[in-house]
Amino acid sequence: MEKSRIVKVLLAGVATFSLVVTVLSSPALAAQDPGITLPDDKKGYQIQIVYVETSSAVGSNYDTNGQITSWVAQLQSWLREQTGKELIFDTYKGNVDIAHLNFDGNIRDIGKSDSSAKKLIQIYRDLNPTTYFGKTLVFVVDQKSSVGSSACGWARNFSDYALIFPNLTYPGGGRCGDLEEITNVNNGFSFEAQTLLHEIIHSYGADHVCVDSTDLMQGFPECDQEGNVGDSTKPVTFDLTGKYYFGGNKSGVDLETLKIWSDGSGQKKPDLDQGICWVGQRCQLSETTFSVQGSVQLQIKNGSKWIVVNSSKGVTTNCKSCLKYLYTNSYSFPKSGVFQYRIFFPASKKYGAYTGPIKSIRVLN
Repeated sequence: MEKSRIVKVLLAGVATFSLVVTVLSSPALAAQDPGITLPDDKKGYQIQIVYVETSSAVGSNYDTNGQITSWVAQLQSWLREQTGKELIFDTYKGNVDIAHLNFDGNIRDIGKSDSSAKKLIQIYRDLNPTTYFGKTLVFVVDQKSSVGSSACGWARNFSDYALIFPNLTYPGGGRCGDLEEITNVNNGFSFEAQTLLHEIIHSYGADHVCVDSTDLMQGFPECDQEGNVGDSTKPVTFDLTGKYYFGGNKSGVDLETLKIWSDGSGQKKPDLDQGICWVGQRCQLSETTFSVQGSVQLQIKNGSKWIVVNSSKGVTTNCKSCLKYLYTNSYSFPKSGVFQYRIFFPASKKYGAYTGPIKSIRVLN
């Protein structure tokens, strides 16, 4: 694939982390406490940028020199031209809030076990144990070492994270950020900004699109296999057919239906791998199997009482390792908070009642 399109890439190896953490926002903004992101300007879903310096970092200082802020501005401007909409980024006093992590190691295993990326995510969550909920984390990684890969960016579909590597050196000696011709062709919409947006869209659930060589969601290996590689000599486009990821969902998700836009449009918040629910959005809380047919209740604790909010009938399952009947319980919470819930199977003539373990769920606006 041409370097003008970002890809899901596999990195190999294992990284060992030891972190020294500080947090910075846009130039002249400093966090109140090291390792803690600044207070959010807005509530609800948003994208959090995290600048990461690895063992092979070149010291670009993208977080403090305004570079990341510029990339965000570029992609927002381009999206406005394409769709009339902007994404929601985490800001503090109107400036993009950028967390800063320094660690000993390099990001590896991307696309395989994702072990190093998962460690990075966990470290961020440990530092921000409540404020990470409801956010997509985008790591801008200052890493020169390719670790055997030419990845300029990567994200897992339907997740809450993405990574880009502006300083990565790919085979042949080039650097992911040294692509001025792409910036020129796209009137200032740089390769790095395209990478950032491409990977964010992957995290929402979109696959690569190989029907147009100029599409933002072109990528390796799918498009190379179909003989339709990216064309860096023409301006990048955004789902020209309206069938794949904006206006349609042939690539896995229709972004237009998600509540990720600053104008408040969309029908549902994105799926995030955080074990959370959104207010007013149907949330599946349990999936259990029993050997008999009946009705399983979903109960939410209200004060000292357990209130039945949903009942489901069993359906026959083909799962060989499961019991015969599958019960799925869901609920749409009317308000935010942390709630306790459990399932309850009333007694029958043959079996006694079953009360499931008490679990907790965080519900966000």
